[in-house]
Amino acid sequence: MKNKAKILVVDDEAVIRQSLHDWLTDVGYEVLTAENGPQALEIIQGEKVRVVIADLVMPGMDGIELMKQAKTLSPDIEVIIITAYGSIPTAINAIREGAYYYIEKPFCPERVEILIEKLLERQELIEENLSLHQKLEARSTLLEKNLKQVEKNHILSVLAQTKGNYAEAARVLGISRMTLYNKAKEYGLQEVRK
Repeated sequence: MKNKAKILVVDDEAVIRQSLHDWLTDVGYEVLTAENGPQALEIIQGEKVRVVIADLVMPGMDGIELMKQAKTLSPDIEVIIITAYGSIPTAINAIREGAYYYIEKPFCPERVEILIEKLLERQELIEENLSLHQKLEARSTLLEKNLKQVEKNHILSVLAQTKGNYAEAARVLGISRMTLYNKAKEYGLQEVRK
């Protein structure tokens, strides 16, 4: 999972960018860096970034604005906010606006690594769930088509046995004549006779 995951670190402080880059690269992630929001958005447009780690306070565009624009470009992207201003209201606001989590400076790189692992596990579960849902939907559609084919063949058989007598066929099938007419029309069996 790690090799597939591209992480984007966005911070105007080169030391933080470089230390996170080195740490996350060492543990197996592909890491990109940007020093500001506009540069980060350019990268997001050109790369399949899964996680953005963004400083809250940066010149020009703050981390929350970057997060909003990043999610517009790539709705599945997850964002972790870094803040030196670790007040509870700031953290709550970041999460309310759509951040996965926040971490306060100074932080331990292992903590960031654990957060990313949990986040990627969550994304993987969501993707697996979606894939399973799509498979079940496809099976359900196939089953429905098969059932319709069985019903169509049964109606054809009963109509053949009753020599096209809709009243008699409807009685044999246990449905009303109107239902039989509608089914015959739906399946394009023949000219509906009354």
